[in-house]
Amino acid sequence: MNPIPVSIVLFYQFPNLLWMQKRQTPGALQGKMEFPGGKIEISKNESPLDAAIREVQEEVGVSVPKEALHFFKILPYRDSSSNKSILLYLFVASFKECLEQGMPPLPIVPLSQEWITIEPHQPKQFLLDGVIPTINHDVIWYFSQGMLV
Repeated sequence: MNPIPVSIVLFYQFPNLLWMQKRQTPGALQGKMEFPGGKIEISKNESPLDAAIREVQEEVGVSVPKEALHFFKILPYRDSSSNKSILLYLFVASFKECLEQGMPPLPIVPLSQEWITIEPHQPKQFLLDGVIPTINHDVIWYFSQGMLV
């Protein structure tokens, strides 16, 4: 089975804030805090960067400037609940840089959309265990190690 290509965007504020949102759509991840993102539309020749921009617009309702998104890494992942293989294209964006390039502020709705504090050198399993999808533990770990900024 071919892996499913997915782009996600981590909006951060230096030194230790990440913006996350609660998934509203029904399914295994409903109610989990996650980063904006979704499947890359390969059939439409969509690039990972274009998918990241589209997904932020669809999920968050803001247009993120292309120049503010920086590719970081591809993370392979196997979802044990569905046995699907995923290739996660990880983009990071400084919130300050986004604002400077004309993006409006990200929405803040307590318990739905908010800035999460990540302590430096956080272990992969930490306080958000059970609240976020498993793959996001790896993503947040990279951030807590200072590897994304």
